[in-house]
Amino acid sequence: MKAFVVILFFLVGPLGVSTGQTIVGTSSENKKIILEEYGGIYCVYCPEGNQIAESILADYPGEVFRINIEEGLYANPEAGDPDFRSDYGEAYLNQTGLVGFPAGTINRLVFPGIEQGNAGSTALGRAHWSEAVEQILDEQSIVNVAATATVDYE
Repeated sequence: MKAFVVILFFLVGPLGVSTGQTIVGTSSENKKIILEEYGGIYCVYCPEGNQIAESILADYPGEVFRINIEEGLYANPEAGDPDFRSDYGEAYLNQTGLVGFPAGTINRLVFPGIEQGNAGSTALGRAHWSEAVEQILDEQSIVNVAATATVDYE
């Protein structure tokens, strides 16, 4: 019987708390931010949008993550220029409701009163990205999620 108790202690841990490997904390955390930035190689105001996005990342290290999506009118390359578009860019762009470039979405949420275009659009003009980020960062996350990935380039 002693052996059983000792083994149970090592499997379950002290105080009956199950332990194991984890890549994410088990304490409640605030939400993180995904800024999806829509632009194109020939977009006149996209460099300003890039500067704003970089500033947001610098202000909130480890809290904000950026995805650049090159799509739309200003993303079509001319001969000899690089093509930064992806197979999914058009589908992502179409779900935002954006009406101008650069545009961004923050966690693909609607921010009433500051959305770009029609009410209910997830797209935001660059002038509203910081405001939306600040609204979300103080919200508690309902679940902690993490993932690891391996890329095989062969």
